[in-house]
Amino acid sequence: VVSDKTRRKAILDEIGDLSKKLQALEKKIEGHMKDYARVHSDFQSSETDFDAVTAKLVADQQATAQLILDTRETMRGQMTREEWDAVFQPSEINN
Repeated sequence: VVSDKTRRKAILDEIGDLSKKLQALEKKIEGHMKDYARVHSDFQSSETDFDAVTAKLVADQQATAQLILDTRETMRGQMTREEWDAVFQPSEINN
């Protein structure tokens, strides 16, 4: 849909970067889930232990959301309104 090669490459590069960053965050979150399971199964765990693990999960979830929003904004800056509408057609759910 984006015919300009320079803008198309910038968009594809942004998507590639997003994919790499999301994979890295996924690995971190997997580690947090293992920590959470460990804390959950340890009867000596305290509220502070749970709070620490939960804080890491929440931080990475927020980082994931912000990363997606930032990438979306960068992509939008590289596309015309018509290109954006062609790629991201409104869903039937919103109609």
